[in-house]
Amino acid sequence: MADPAATAEQLNDRTLTVYDALGVPDGLTLDLRHSLGVQANIYDCHGRGLSHVLDSLQDTTSHEPRMAAIGVGFTVTGLTHAQAAEAMERARRTLAGRGWTVGFRDLSGDIQLKLEPPGGGAGGVSESVFVDFYDPSGFFTIEARAECARYLDDTPVTSEGKPEHLAPLAVPAQVRRE
Repeated sequence: MADPAATAEQLNDRTLTVYDALGVPDGLTLDLRHSLGVQANIYDCHGRGLSHVLDSLQDTTSHEPRMAAIGVGFTVTGLTHAQAAEAMERARRTLAGRGWTVGFRDLSGDIQLKLEPPGGGAGGVSESVFVDFYDPSGFFTIEARAECARYLDDTPVTSEGKPEHLAPLAVPAQVRRE
């Protein structure tokens, strides 16, 4: 069982840790229109195991009650492709030295760094942090995501069944707000 509010807080901390490791210049501009924010996704959480095999063959599978995948993230602008690549390499070296699992991809202009913290994540829920640079838009996105997890029975939810009262988005102090 996971606490969605605690998971969102943990993911906020992960994005800030990664942002610090990137070592990008101060004064990049926050772009909230292209930011993930803080989200609880219930629609991608489906039943697992043999008893749910037939469910997965349907065109529209229902989501598993009292489960959510939490994600947090923000987008900044103001970096060149070369600066983004250097920052990702810096973060890759720094965080690998701290025990993080690191993957890097260069997708013909767009580049992505995937990081997994040591020990998985909070409460046994698997977490990943993604850093993406998109050419030619210049969007530099840092997002942390936790896999689907069953949440505590006393978790307040919306009428849709999404967990409420998640932590607000944490943004580095050195980022300019629009």
